[in-house]
Amino acid sequence: PLSIEDVNNFEQVGSASIQSTCFLLTQAYKNSAGGVFYQYIPFKNRVTFSTFFGFKISPGGEGLTFIVSAR
Repeated sequence: PLSIEDVNNFEQVGSASIQSTCFLLTQAYKNSAGGVFYQYIPFKNRVTFSTFFGFKISPGGEGLTFIVSAR
């Protein structure tokens, strides 16, 4: 579960929404898309990081992608 402070650090795109302390990426509609992005991780001199997340894909769901991007 996400705290309010955590939720404020994410950008929601497409049909993504906040449901209590979790993100709902899409509703059960055809051709729907949504996502969330963490806005910024200040790596500075750190060269590693770790994360943990859970997810649920309902019947008919098509997938999930985890992306790490450098700007």
